[in-house]
Amino acid sequence: YITYIDRDMGGKIIREDKIEGHGGEDFIYDEKPIIEGFYNKGYDLLSCDYPRDKTSKVYDMDIEIDQKYTILLKHHIEDISFDKPKKPEDKGPRKEVNYEKGLDECDLNKDFSRIIVYKYEDGEKALEDVNQKERITRNAKFNYVTKKIEYTNWTETKLASVDSPKISGFRPDKE
Repeated sequence: YITYIDRDMGGKIIREDKIEGHGGEDFIYDEKPIIEGFYNKGYDLLSCDYPRDKTSKVYDMDIEIDQKYTILLKHHIEDISFDKPKKPEDKGPRKEVNYEKGLDECDLNKDFSRIIVYKYEDGEKALEDVNQKERITRNAKFNYVTKKIEYTNWTETKLASVDSPKISGFRPDKE
């Protein structure tokens, strides 16, 4: 048996191939295209105890015990940086993997502003407005197999304090 196991799904068997033959005969089985197929779907190869050289691909003479080989796979996780967001229509680096909603610029970056307006009671402009802008960001991890997205915490920021200028004969209604 050649068993393909998904480590990240608790050791779930995702494929199992039975190969049969007689003791002393050569195996006729090529795992490479199957591993490549899993790679294209978002898996990474962790280990493979299936023989790589041709001389080791021979059935043993013990008919009581099946020869078993394990190919262990894990989910590929891509770090998505706030300064390199992805759109759902972006093609991933693997043939069968596309990015999901939730990795776009607006999901990883938030802009906000505070405008301080100076005006007299009658509504006339007293001074130029003070406009402060800030951006907070976060990164994400994207699982190629499950398509799940995990986010880091938003960065923290603090707007600078603004001292209201003094206008002779007037006092501000807010400090």
